[in-house]
Parts: sequence; C-alpha cells; structure tokens
Amino acid sequence: MCKEQFQLNEEERKFYGDAMRTLVDPYVTPISFYDENDESNGEHLGTGYFFEYNKNKFLITNYHVAVKCIENPLAYHFKGDGKYVKMFLPIKFYRYPIDVACTSIFDNVWNAYHDGSHCIPPEKFQSKFEAVENEIFFIEGYPGQRAGMWGDTMFAQLTPLLTNQVRLVDGYDERMHFALHYDIDNFVCTGEQSFLPSPKGMSGSLVWNTKIEECKQKGEKWDISKPTVIGIIHQYCGDDKCVIGTKIEHMRKDELAELALKDKLEIIKMIEESKKES
Repeated sequence: MCKEQFQLNEEERKFYGDAMRTLVDPYVTPISFYDENDESNGEHLGTGYFFEYNKNKFLITNYHVAVKCIENPLAYHFKGDGKYVKMFLPIKFYRYPIDVACTSIFDNVWNAYHDGSHCIPPEKFQSKFEAVENEIFFIEGYPGQRAGMWGDTMFAQLTPLLTNQVRLVDGYDERMHFALHYDIDNFVCTGEQSFLPSPKGMSGSLVWNTKIEECKQKGEKWDISKPTVIGIIHQYCGDDKCVIGTKIEHMRKDELAELALKDKLEIIKMIEESKKES
C-alpha cells in the first residue's frame, strides 16, 4: 500500500490494506474487449464488480466502459478458473453524470466458472454516501499500465489503494459526485507495490467506506465485516490529483439490475420455447 495524507503508520497500512484486499479481491474483475476471430487480439478497458440482487448475479461497471460493446463483444474474468467469459446478456446503463452500467450473468455460466469469484451481498451496499470525518476509503481495480496481452492471453494486475476524500473539482455536482486523493507523483510506496500507476483502466472500481476511522471514534474493534460500498469511480483528474466517483444513492444500481434481470428472464424463456419447438 502507499503512504497517504491520512494518519496511518506502516504497520496499520499493511494490516488494513491486506484485510481490505482479502475482502474485495473476490468481487472484482477486469473487463476487456473480446475478439471472437483472433484470440491474440484484446484490449483492457476497465474494471467491474460482481454483485447479488434478488438472488441473481450481476456485473457492474461504468457506462463509458460498457459502451465499447458497440465496437466489440466484451469479456470479464473469473478468479479461480482464469477464464475470460463473453458478456452474453444486454447491458443496461445510465450515461454521464451517473456513468453506471449493469448486466446479468447466466446461472449456468456462473456455476461453471466462478470458483474464486464471489458476488457482493446486498447488505454491503450503503443506501447513502455517508462517512465520518477523516474516514479512510479503499479502491481496487485494474489500471491499464498493469494490463495487456501476453501471446493469446490477457493479463491484468490489481492495484489496491487506501485513500481519503478531498475537495471536489470545480464543474462536478456535489450532490452526485465526490473526489478521492490519487497522486501518482508524490506517493512513497512500500511493500510489493513499487509505484502508483495511472488509474486509467480502474474506471468501474467500487469505492469502499472502510469504517476504520468510524470504529476508532466509537471505540469499537475493526474487522472486515465493517466496510461497505459507498460509490463508484468514473473519472481521473490528474492535474487535481484525484479520482471522481458517483455517490451510491445516485448509482441506481437496483433499477439497472431489475432491467437486466427482466432481459435475462425473457431470453431464458425464448431459449426454452425454441427447444420445445425443435
């Protein structure tokens, strides 16, 4: 992890950083374009997260990542199996300034390949962007500087970051957006992470309210059952050394999931009817 503008010593950074990675790693996936005619042709596009809604499995990312499906099919990655899986079902979305997209996952696809990947349960999502003063946030995604093709295989390496909220850049809506510190030039890194890459490619990364500071203020013991999702990253402002996110209450995640689920059920019905006819 990297030294930030909040007060955590090296031992705390390692403890909380490792704990947050243990929690978040199974939920996150790289998103790339999928060339059905040439397996050696691919490109990393962004980051997505698996989540559960109404006992179904979904993938959430940014609209500006998902819209690339117009040019080429998109694919996501399961941890244990190592497979990239094509997005089969329609993508539902809200354009900027929300910049969120969602697609459902067939049950048989999830059951066949998901080993190592898990869905964020509903109770892990906050209903509103609320955190105590000086709270520490966590983001984890796949920056483009750490992703690419190796022969006919796409590889991508996660970047985790403990960070703090900063003043929102002019031009964004404070009711909908927030900013987190992200300075690639003035971070002193320790441990396995030798540098902080540009966050381009981390679009679609969910933002976690670690509740580390909240527990300290309440005198409670912190553990990985405490953190909750509070927003989603969609923009990098390099000159202002921050990333911009959409607050959880404006993501409209459940609305998108309902629309995506409706499409999935209709497609399943069509498949079953075609089987009966044949």
